[in-house]
Amino acid sequence: MYTPGEKLFIDFSGKTLGYVDIETGEIIKVQVFVACLPCTDYGFAQCVPSQKMEDFLYAISKCLEALGGVPKILVSDNLKSAVIKTDRYEPTLNKAMEDMGNHYHFVTIPCKPYSPTHKALVENQVNIVYHRVYAKIRNTTFYSLEELNVAVTQKMLEHNQTRMQQRPYSREEQFFAVEKEALSPLPEEPYQMKFYCDLLVRQDGFIYLACDTHYYSVPYVHIGKQSRIIYTRTMVKIFIKGEQVATHERTIGFGRTYKDEHMASNSIAIRSRSAEYYEEKAGRFSPALKQLISDMFLDLEQKSLPAEFKYQTCDFMLSLQRKTPEKDFEDACRIAIENRAYTGKFLQNVIKNIAQAKEQNNSNIQNNPEPSNHENMRGSSYYK
Repeated sequence: MYTPGEKLFIDFSGKTLGYVDIETGEIIKVQVFVACLPCTDYGFAQCVPSQKMEDFLYAISKCLEALGGVPKILVSDNLKSAVIKTDRYEPTLNKAMEDMGNHYHFVTIPCKPYSPTHKALVENQVNIVYHRVYAKIRNTTFYSLEELNVAVTQKMLEHNQTRMQQRPYSREEQFFAVEKEALSPLPEEPYQMKFYCDLLVRQDGFIYLACDTHYYSVPYVHIGKQSRIIYTRTMVKIFIKGEQVATHERTIGFGRTYKDEHMASNSIAIRSRSAEYYEEKAGRFSPALKQLISDMFLDLEQKSLPAEFKYQTCDFMLSLQRKTPEKDFEDACRIAIENRAYTGKFLQNVIKNIAQAKEQNNSNIQNNPEPSNHENMRGSSYYK
């Protein structure tokens, strides 16, 4: 017999589910987190991108939120997300798992290695999920993780509300009658795992978070300063000398997240940058550069890459135009166009080669000067 509100068994199912990426048509496989309260056999399931620690802890927090309370003990399989080192008597837990336990006031007890009887209930719950969730949605196509989770949640609700065999009540009825009040209350804020890094604020007023391949704005007065970044699954917070100066919703994927008040007047133009913006700007100074930039963005479009990928290259090319003689720059752009070379470094090297060739030519002329005074030269009459 199990004590109400004492334990929650958690695990990942062995089979994945998936959804279709609208942009690429690719099927994205996801992991399915499964949990159950052994006293009432009340079940929960949630799809997450992976079994990595961040997704694992997120799934646990969503489970506790769905239960509306916290059990005293979480019993997990020896997942790498939860356990650093397995041991029959004293397994070593992941530090983030300990932090989450401190936040919610529960303790984690991993199953003993090679003792499947310790997790029989959750494994039974996984089998139920296969029959009552996987089987019922197998012919449905989903186009986002959120859409998939809505369906999984609905099927689990139907499962929990189904009358149990040889018993006059459902799992949900038993849960609310016996176990719900035995759970500890949830804290005011859900737990989110924190990550840290130190980044220099760029000259354009952004920091670049490499794990997201995304830029986040910082008030322009902090340009050039070192910043401490603390980010969770949903938020990015930026600190300068211990003071929080910016907060953004976290975004995964190439692009920029900014606030107007962070930008100086001369940097507001970042908002309006586009392929057309750079083509028009280049056309004011150099027809060849306009053609080069136009070809570059066309190449990006054919490769299905975002135009923003080359904005800094455009800025570099425009800076080269300001520092290069007009004819040399036009010639360099035409060479880049002919070679389909769409990088600032290539254009810079061509400009250097043109300049070096001119210097070499001037040097040859100086070493072999044409005589300007012919008065003392001996003509043909000298030999007569």
